Amino acid sequence: MEEVALSKFKSPHLAVLERSRKDPKTRPSYTLREGFPNTCAVFDRILRAVVGWITLHPRRVIAFHLAVTALLVASIPGIHIENERKAELPGNDPIVQLDDEILSLFGGGKYTLIGVAPTEGDIFQPWFLRRLRDMTEAVRALPGINPHKVLSITAPKVKTIEAGGPDEIVVRPVIETLPETQEEAARLRERLLAQKLLVGHLIAPDGKAAAIAADIDEQGASPDLRNTVLSRRIYEALEPFQDDRIRIHAAGLPFFVAAMDGYTVYMLKLFPLAVLVIGLVHYEAFRTFQAMLLPLVTALLSVAWGMGLFGHLGAPLDGWNALSPFLILAVAAGHAVQILKRYYEEFRRLGDNRAAVVESTVRVGTVMITAGSIAAAGLLTLTLFPIRSIQVFGFLSASGILSALVIEMSFIPACRTLLPAPRIQEVAAEKHGGLLERSLERLARVVRSRPRAVLGVAVAVVAASVFCASRIEVENSFREALPRSSRSLQDHEALNVLFGGTITLNILIEGQEPDALYEPALLKAMDGMQRFLESIPGVGRTSSIVDTIKQMNVAFHDGDESFRRIPESRELVAQYFLLYTGDPDDFEALVDSEHRRAVIRAFAVTDRAKFCQEIFERASRYAEEHFPAGVRVGVAGGALAVSKTVNDVVLREKIRNAAVIATIIFLVSSIVLRSFVGGFLVLLPSTLAALVNLGVMGATGTWLNLATASITSLTVSIGADYSIYFIFRFREEYGRLGDVRAATMETMLTSGKAIFFVASAIASGCLILAVSPLVYHRQLGGFVASSMVTSSLAAVTVVPSLIVLFLPKFLRRGRLAPFPR
Repeated sequence: MEEVALSKFKSPHLAVLERSRKDPKTRPSYTLREGFPNTCAVFDRILRAVVGWITLHPRRVIAFHLAVTALLVASIPGIHIENERKAELPGNDPIVQLDDEILSLFGGGKYTLIGVAPTEGDIFQPWFLRRLRDMTEAVRALPGINPHKVLSITAPKVKTIEAGGPDEIVVRPVIETLPETQEEAARLRERLLAQKLLVGHLIAPDGKAAAIAADIDEQGASPDLRNTVLSRRIYEALEPFQDDRIRIHAAGLPFFVAAMDGYTVYMLKLFPLAVLVIGLVHYEAFRTFQAMLLPLVTALLSVAWGMGLFGHLGAPLDGWNALSPFLILAVAAGHAVQILKRYYEEFRRLGDNRAAVVESTVRVGTVMITAGSIAAAGLLTLTLFPIRSIQVFGFLSASGILSALVIEMSFIPACRTLLPAPRIQEVAAEKHGGLLERSLERLARVVRSRPRAVLGVAVAVVAASVFCASRIEVENSFREALPRSSRSLQDHEALNVLFGGTITLNILIEGQEPDALYEPALLKAMDGMQRFLESIPGVGRTSSIVDTIKQMNVAFHDGDESFRRIPESRELVAQYFLLYTGDPDDFEALVDSEHRRAVIRAFAVTDRAKFCQEIFERASRYAEEHFPAGVRVGVAGGALAVSKTVNDVVLREKIRNAAVIATIIFLVSSIVLRSFVGGFLVLLPSTLAALVNLGVMGATGTWLNLATASITSLTVSIGADYSIYFIFRFREEYGRLGDVRAATMETMLTSGKAIFFVASAIASGCLILAVSPLVYHRQLGGFVASSMVTSSLAAVTVVPSLIVLFLPKFLRRGRLAPFPR
């Protein structure tokens, strides 16, 4: 139909709409042209009736949306932030279960190490030892912390095992009375540096730093022990002791998790900037403030609905799934662009505001519902991923996109009905050609004239991407993601130098019967495991009950260091436990009360994926080869175990999840288009974009982690929208024009332009994360943005090239056309 000049005449479409409200006989009927199922006509009729009702009752619709928004927004304050790594994992994972078993037996889980060093001299100075005592007491007094698990050389529970009389062991506190003079401190220095149980653990090997170690219970922890609260209180407890005479470093799981919590909050603070950037993209798309603000309002409502629904569940946000509000904002705003772009087209054609609202919503409605449903279904499959963060991301993003679908199919028509019709200047501004339109025209000519060349370039890019993708490595280390300026990272590196590591690996040793740990063969195997672990680069130190037994053996033999070994008889080992005159609870973190189970703790300087894999494989192999038969050795506890499990799950589930999403999108698209070829065309651009993304990751050395693992699924889910919009519009234009080349050009200048602005909105909204100091956030924002650009480019090049070459049968079918009686 030719476009008519803008005027104030009463549209015949509007007249039909108003008559249908009064007289059912005047409602529009539909002619079903060849090749379409009756269900399409029924759906089109229902959609037209619903939108027509909305345009006749816009204030009711708007009031309803505002009421729902207010109800859902009330639950948003209940959302909390949590980056606890172990909580991400499924409880039925064998490593998680074994780690829980170790924690239930020996406690701990949140290992914290505080290093204290004087700026001059060593720690054996009266003033320094007094300050160390006061700092230890300050940490022990913190709410929720078990004071018996806070250790330093001034803590009452820490004891030395020394020689007494013949066949006698003396157990006494490390420091019974603080030295008052430097001479007393010097004697203390000589005595403590000879204590192998202390040096390297609570005293630096050179005597120039001391440690306060807190192995804080993780299971059943009180709210006082949430990582952010705990780390803040420790910093506050230590602050009064900091001056120019002393250096204090604090590291461990609580500090890294708290740092991630802080960066997550920082990420969310960037949300208003994303709103501003997306608004600027929309202004470029329409060149009117009215058309710029309406998509933003609907997008913000979608975010509010999605976050409100999420708030009712009580699940936490973290540094990975906090992308969801940005994604919902960008996708919702992008879908609004599709509706409004079509509205301006229909307004130029019909010349009436309400008729243009109905016609544009109905025309775009089918494709928008299809695209939105496919995207939401794809994202919902992430809830099958056995990592909580990705599950939350999938649910939150899907609920936000479905909310956007409801809002844009109802709230936008209602608002657009009440708003004044666009002025001629506004319509002309929206129609402006400029560089984008000229570029799309040139692109359409290339696709029409050289489709094989376009496909050849696409094949070459994919081949290079597949080659580069083979170089991708899995990495989920907290520490590798933090900026070099992070206090947590700097303290961690300083303590690695002083005490050989703060990242724990726990190995459970279990005999078959009580007192199994009296057996010299088992103790020697444990000792061998410790020495073996310490030989692995990256492991700084180890500890177990074996160290204590060896110290007892030295003390029993009048301090002779040649006896720093496991006794040869079971009876002598049992005697040592009887001779120990300290508190029986002194060993509670090392051995159980039956002397049947024990734990070996290793402390590492890194939790990189390769290191985790290496130490697990080597430790497991050593256990199989050197431990007595019947002894259970479980290599599966501590922060290293959790990191390894996350790495394994991400690598194992990523390919499976991407395959599930691709299958769902293919089947749904095939059903909607009634063609497997159509399903293939819908899936192709986003699949190509996902492969290109993986290739770029491999080429740039970007890790596969919790953040980037979800990008492939997101690309396939959201990227399918572009090909859906292009295919539906091409089918409409081909049915109208009857010529492939003309339909390609028209589709490129209409749907292609809208695709460009949708992809630009999503990409620019996510690129805001590039200013985050956290590596994971920059990766997340950058790769989501690049995947949107790549998938949209594939949708307007690869898809039309295939259409021009083959013109699949499903596109040659007729189209649905309404005719009033």
